Amino acid sequence: MNDAEDLNQSLSKDIQIMADEASQNDTPSAHKMVSIARNFMDKTEAYRSQLEKQNAEIHALKQKIADTEKLMYLDGLTEINNRKKFNEDLSLFTASTEDTC
Repeated sequence: MNDAEDLNQSLSKDIQIMADEASQNDTPSAHKMVSIARNFMDKTEAYRSQLEKQNAEIHALKQKIADTEKLMYLDGLTEINNRKKFNEDLSLFTASTEDTC
């Protein structure tokens, strides 16, 4: 969240500049106020865009985790099934060996 801190510091600086001008001139210039407002809007738009991008990345990572968990679950079921089949085959082999001996 460095960007949020940067945005906050930048806005604080802009507001301080406007306050300093107001104390020197008794009124801040309308041009300066509009400039600060536009700067604020640009920075918040950039920040919002970055948050949306990070949110999309988080969603993609969550989906990847879900897919990986699903594959791990299926691999586990396959392993259990293979082990069960092996045990059944071993039991049949052992039973047939006992019958012949």
